[in-house]
Formats: sequence, structure tokens, C-alpha cells
Amino acid sequence: MAEEPFFVHTLHKTYLSIALDSYLKASNLEKKVDRMNFDNLHEFSKILSISSQIGECRVISIIFSALCLEAFINHYAINKFPRPFFDKYLEKLPIKTKWILIPRLVTGDSFGMGSKPIAELKKLFNLRDKLVHFKTCVYDTVEEYVQKEKKDEIISEQNTKTSLLSVASIIKALRKIDTNVDDDWIKKALEALALRE
Repeated sequence: MAEEPFFVHTLHKTYLSIALDSYLKASNLEKKVDRMNFDNLHEFSKILSISSQIGECRVISIIFSALCLEAFINHYAINKFPRPFFDKYLEKLPIKTKWILIPRLVTGDSFGMGSKPIAELKKLFNLRDKLVHFKTCVYDTVEEYVQKEKKDEIISEQNTKTSLLSVASIIKALRKIDTNVDDDWIKKALEALALRE
């Protein structure tokens, strides 16, 4: 049996904290905008500035929610397998494959391809990919901009919140497969989200 490590450095908790802080900051800014007067030209320019900050916070929250899940599955695998095995066979796998294969290798059980956790994971990483690989959009008119942005608003409040909640849902689903998975860090982090509702 290998000795317990002196120190384990992982970032999944940090990433979740960043995602949550950014979500809460966006929520506070939205409340500020709700109290502002759109008819006042001076306030309208402030609203545009604050709206930009809200967008930045939402982007950060979605991307760091995805980073959290990627860091966690790597942490989980590194704690279950020798590092050379992880480096050679698991590290380069796509994220969805990691979340299906690694629990199966550890426990003999796993999420199904069409399961809720995998659907949530896929949705979160699709959002992340759209943000990370964003392509410039050009609009000919204000109407075209408004119509297309409403149709495909990547960084909506709902997508941001769903991304955060997906982290909790997926970790809790892994805990059902492997009861040794620590999920206290999720509960503590998302208490702040529950208190804000």
C-alpha cells in the first residue's frame, strides 16, 4: 500500500468558487440594473456598462464550472490509479469519455451514454466550447442583432445558473456510484447559491 501523500494540490474547489462568485456578482449587477431608469440617457450608458460586466461574469461562471468538472475527474482518476497509468491512458481522453470510463474502471459501474449526468455534462461543455471558440458575429441592423441574440443567448442567466447546478448534480451522481467521493465541498459552495434565492 502506498503512503499517503504529503500534500494534494487540485483546483476543482477553486474553480467552483470562482464560478459561484462570478454568478453571484452577475446577480447583484442585474438587481442594480433593474432599479435603474432606462429613459435617463446618463443612466442608460451606465446600464450598457453594467450589462457588459454581467456578460463577463456569466462567461467566467460557465467556463469555470466546466473547468471544475474537468479538474475533479482528473483528481478522482489520479487518486484511484498510478500516475503513469493516468498520464498514458486517461489524460488525453475527451471529457465525456473520462466521466463515463473512469468511474467504470474504479467501481464497475458508470453513467450511461444517455443518462442525465452525461446530458448535463454535454450541455455544459457545449456552452464552454461556444464561449472558448467564439466566432465574431456581424449584424446589418439593430433588429437583426436583437432577433439573433435573443434566439441564441449563450450567456443567459438560466444557462449560467444551470452550469453551476450541473456541477453539483454530476458530482452527486458520481457519489451514488462511488460512496467514497467527497461531495461536502459542493454542499458548502452551493449553500451560498441557495441563500441568494
